[in-house]
Amino acid sequence: MACLHGQDHIHHRFEALGLTRTETVLLIFFIAATLGLSAMLLKDATKHEAALVLIQAGCVLAIIAVLEGVARGRAGESRPRLRWTRRRRRV
Repeated sequence: MACLHGQDHIHHRFEALGLTRTETVLLIFFIAATLGLSAMLLKDATKHEAALVLIQAGCVLAIIAVLEGVARGRAGESRPRLRWTRRRRRV
């Protein structure tokens, strides 16, 4: 059985955007730090503060999703994608 290594990990997608490995690692570090600080702030937060922290964390995750979507499109342009589905016959 052949082992296929996927290129769909977050660091591959950030590199597809043109980031260097160092920039990719720093971006992932700052994302983790931001979400970690948000989690720490939730411990003693009031309801309004907690809502703001959760909105901020949601925004960070939304930005990551957009970046991954853009990178997925760019990565797909540079190499052909494998298809594992059957092709339909034309009638």
